[in-house]
Formats: sequence, structure tokens, C-alpha cells
Amino acid sequence: MLIDARAAVALLRSGEIVAIPTETVYGLACVLTESAARKVYAAKGRPGDNPFIVHIASPGDLGTVAAALPDAAAELARRFWPGPLTLVLPKRGDVPPAVTAGLPTVAVRCPAHPVARRIIEGAGPLAAPSANISGRPSPTRAEHVTAELDVPCVDGGSCEVGLESTVVSLCAAPRLLRPGAVTLEQLRSVLGEVLPAEKTDTPASPGQKYRHYAPVTRLIMTDGSCPPDALLLVPEEENGRFAGRRVLAYTAATLYGVLRELDAMGEEYAYVYCPKPEGLGLALCDRLRRAAGV
Repeated sequence: MLIDARAAVALLRSGEIVAIPTETVYGLACVLTESAARKVYAAKGRPGDNPFIVHIASPGDLGTVAAALPDAAAELARRFWPGPLTLVLPKRGDVPPAVTAGLPTVAVRCPAHPVARRIIEGAGPLAAPSANISGRPSPTRAEHVTAELDVPCVDGGSCEVGLESTVVSLCAAPRLLRPGAVTLEQLRSVLGEVLPAEKTDTPASPGQKYRHYAPVTRLIMTDGSCPPDALLLVPEEENGRFAGRRVLAYTAATLYGVLRELDAMGEEYAYVYCPKPEGLGLALCDRLRRAAGV
């Protein structure tokens, strides 16, 4: 069911859940209460140890959910907010455990999408993981949401970025937990050294522990070689290298739509050729490897 922003605010303030657009992907939003957060976990089939990202309306609201605001957080917020960057910081005691999966930290971002910010301004800070069944490709259009979830949805058009936000922890030395459109190179220009994510059974950020972003079609990573009749996913800029092959080209903004198209085609498997793991290519490689389960 499609609704407008005003109706979304009313539903959210009453403790219901609503899918909202952001510039990254559509999020399944709720206010910061235990009961509302549990509705999100149930609708998505999401594991209870996978924390949510809290979305705020303006950078000045960071102190309403984070207990510590290091200088690095202020500088990153100045440079990249509103935008596709999430900061992990010590949380305030009034942030419910269900929102943070029981962790002492909270992941926070200020989205750039004007509809998202209007809704957050009306309803208050919102927890909003991707609005899809857990593990499936994230939704970048309203119809992706309504095809999977029986929840009210605000149609804000196609997501401009198309990949989930970059996540960086500032709880100790800066550490990249998930690559995204704010690149590692951009983070280093502000922070200096940024450590890579650690393998952990206690994820501080979404996208760290579980197989994510996966279509039903089995994905096989390749260096470009594959059977001549196989379907091959390639970065759009590399499309010309594979003339005469069965190819689907992707960009950051279209990747999840392409993965959903695979399922609609009924392909049993497809091969995936990744871009160089630098700049935005690092985020694309991360999503595709997780979608392939490697």
C-alpha cells in the first residue's frame, strides 16, 4: 500500500512500521521503541543480533542518540552529511536495546533524501534497516518493497545511490565496517588511517555477519572466464569487453535491480565479474561477494 509522507508520520508516531525512501535504499522505518523495533525484525525475518541504523533529520541531532561525539565524528558529519555515511558511536542509555541488538554502540546517519528527512522531522529519529526480506537484494524502488513486504510504503522514486551507506566505527581507532558511496579514500582524507573490518560473531553494523543482498539465482564469482552460453554480470564500463556474450551490465545504482531481474528471468545461476576494489568498486565487490556467499 502506497501512502504519502504525512500518513507515514502519523503511522510511525503511533508505533507502526513504514517503508521510506532514502538516497541509498528504501528503509523499513520505526520509532525508537522496543515494540516498534520488534515489528521490523518480524516483518523482515531479521536475526535479532543484527543492529539497525538510526536515521536523524540533521547533523545537529547526533547527540540525541550518541553518548560521545569525538572531533572525528563532527568533521565527518560536516563533510558528508546529509549523505550515505553511517557513524558507529557509543550510544545513549535511552536508545532501546532492540535497535542496537543489545550493543553499547549505535549506528547513525543523516540521509540526504528530502522525503526521508521530512518524515524524520515529523516522527523523530527512526531506525530503518533495508525494507526487504532479510538476506534478499535491497529495494531501490517502491515496487521492490511492495513485491516482498505487506507494509505501507512511501514512493520516493528510484534511489540515487543504490547501495547501502558506508559504515565507519569511531569507538576506537577509525575502522571501516561496510564500504559504500563515501569511499575509503574519502574517509582517509579526513581521518588518516582507517582500519579494515574485522571478522566477528558480534556485528557492530548491518552487513557484517550474514549472507546479504542475494537473489535466488546462484552467483558464481569469475575473473571473466565462464561457459560461452552462461549469463555474465559485468560493470557497465566493462560491457564492451564481452561483446557477443549473454551479459547484464550493472552500476551501483542499478545493481539490486539487476539481481532482481535475474530472478525474474528464472536463471539457475549466473557468473559475476567484479570491478577493481577501489573507490565505489570496493562497495560493489563487497555486495557481490556477500550475495554470492563468499
